[in-house]
Amino acid sequence: MLQLIKQEDKNMSNGDRVVSGLYKKTAYGRTLEVRLDVDGTYSQMKLSLTLTNTSPGTWIADMASAGNNRWEGDVWYRKSQVGATNDEMDTVVSLNSGPFDKLLAQYGTNSSGAYLDVHFINQGHDYGYWRLPKISDYFRETQLELDHEEGVDRWLTYDTSSLPRPAGVAAEELSLEKIYGRAGIEITRSSAVNAVPGAGAGANAQWSRQELHDAMIANWSRSEGDPWAMWVFFAKEYENRPGFVTFGIMFDTIGAHERSGTAIFSQAIADYYPRWTANRNAIIQRHHFRTMIHEIGHAFNLLHSWQKTLGTRWTASVVNEPNAGSFMNYPRRVAGGADAYWRDFAFRFSDQELLFLRHAPESFVNTGASAFDTNHGETAPTMELMQELSQQDDKPATLQLDLRVNKERPVFEFMEPVNIELKLKNISNQAREVNQAILKDIGHMTINITRDRTDTKQYRSYSQVCYADQKITLQPGESLYDNLFLSAGSLGWYIADPGMYEITVAVSAAREDDQDKEIVSASFSIIVLRPSLQRKREEEKLAQDVFNDDVGRILAFQGSNILGSGNDILHELTDRFPQANAVTHAEVALEVPKLKDFKTMEFEDGQNQVKVKDAKLEEASQKLQKVLVDKGAEAANTLGHIGFQQLSDQLSQELSDKGADESAVAVEENVLKVMDERGVKLPTKVKQEIESKVEALKKKA
Repeated sequence: MLQLIKQEDKNMSNGDRVVSGLYKKTAYGRTLEVRLDVDGTYSQMKLSLTLTNTSPGTWIADMASAGNNRWEGDVWYRKSQVGATNDEMDTVVSLNSGPFDKLLAQYGTNSSGAYLDVHFINQGHDYGYWRLPKISDYFRETQLELDHEEGVDRWLTYDTSSLPRPAGVAAEELSLEKIYGRAGIEITRSSAVNAVPGAGAGANAQWSRQELHDAMIANWSRSEGDPWAMWVFFAKEYENRPGFVTFGIMFDTIGAHERSGTAIFSQAIADYYPRWTANRNAIIQRHHFRTMIHEIGHAFNLLHSWQKTLGTRWTASVVNEPNAGSFMNYPRRVAGGADAYWRDFAFRFSDQELLFLRHAPESFVNTGASAFDTNHGETAPTMELMQELSQQDDKPATLQLDLRVNKERPVFEFMEPVNIELKLKNISNQAREVNQAILKDIGHMTINITRDRTDTKQYRSYSQVCYADQKITLQPGESLYDNLFLSAGSLGWYIADPGMYEITVAVSAAREDDQDKEIVSASFSIIVLRPSLQRKREEEKLAQDVFNDDVGRILAFQGSNILGSGNDILHELTDRFPQANAVTHAEVALEVPKLKDFKTMEFEDGQNQVKVKDAKLEEASQKLQKVLVDKGAEAANTLGHIGFQQLSDQLSQELSDKGADESAVAVEENVLKVMDERGVKLPTKVKQEIESKVEALKKKA
């Protein structure tokens, strides 16, 4: 059953809030912020303290009424940002009076305005207080810039009276400012919604992940950046593989900026609903509005409702909410599907999401700080814990997740990027329905990488993609495949230094009873070799440049037209070590962006503009054919069979679109040849698709 979330009438942004809000004072060389949350919209009955300079830390207490404008409660959360003990933290914030177990807050007013006296209590004894003036009715604030492609629809508001709504939900026009205001965050737009002019906004323009990534970097590189600021870009469509639909994407690290950029794909949302859909325009606007709030929620480090415990948790009280009527859920994932979701959705965040947004340490929420789903107070889950999660009920497993690399031995050269292939197989005797994007969406996964059995890191992608929740059916024995680039991500390089790495992946898959179950792979080991003795010094010297953030991004997104220094390093790699496996990956990343016209974002005349860099198809296709056709076996060995096939399909499609059908045929036939030579039995469906494509290209030629 959908978890109902009570709707309240008061609105933090309309002046109804009297007491709750942000109180702040600097004294004795220390700055203390207090967030009192005891009345108004969705009050959580909490008080949080944040010490922002000397020995920074955060405290949270549960509060209950203790009289007129007076609240008291136990401290249950302490988080030091400098590794101090609890007693040391308490002593600093309570002005050297020692540790405390309770907080008491007394609200008052004087000629200067509202204030709050916060008392520090230990075993019933009051050790004194801070008096802090009220700064805001909100707990946090952020700046927001909104841009959109010319001609692209965007809906920044939604009228709840335009479609049936749950009982208790008022008929009103919602805005992103109102939604986040009710959540405790004041959003200020830096300007009106800017139309981004340029040739890139053509009728069939789709944005590739390389183009979007470059656009995010370009947008933030033009200023020093505000850690409490984000950019939302309304684009037309995302360049998906056939059959996939993407509604939005949140990019993680952009240089020094974390979770600062999101894109909403307006046309994809509109096309999701057939023309004959009743109340189609209102449904599209509602979906678009929810997607916008959802993606901005990711920028504030909110996870999907069903994945709260899949990564690291900021408190032990965090639980999964697979049926929550929250902006952070997917309508089709709840019990009863989208109809049940919208029937009970109160256009708000869940209580534990509000607790995080309002009271979690600032670095966890701040768009300029922690990477997505990191620094939440706990370490990455162990293999044992992940296995325990996978056995939470007595139902037999119906899916099996296997990891592999397409090498004779799972051994990689020094500096050779690592792609892991995933195979999700239906091992039951009945048909099994799964999310089509389950192996593509990092939001469904926990990925642990352990080097030399001592240092475990949890992989974080450079982006969080929100795909449409489309289901496919796996028949008994049938499998779903995809690949993952794991060498680098938002926290740096995960697989770089020589040694043995163990990789474990868990995916969250909905069961027939609509409950999520973790499907955990066996640990898969790979080895990264040391540099060869003949060129050890040269390789180690170049590796210092290769293992940097720009190169990691270029390899992960298979190209960039803006990260020039990273491209220079890849060119140097190809020139100095032409026989190295890493060169195949470098050449792919350098040439793929040249296959077609490449949209770039440039800041001119006071606003962003889309420019187009002309394709260099002949140059790029010749180089890629040398990689994929002339050295097909070597390319498949290091790119993996899935990556090799996907790149071949991309190249043949671009060649065919430009009329070079004979070359396109050669590329597709080469896939069949290479797989046959390597003894790979392609899935029947995949082989038939390639053969059909070859036949169609030959007829066209």
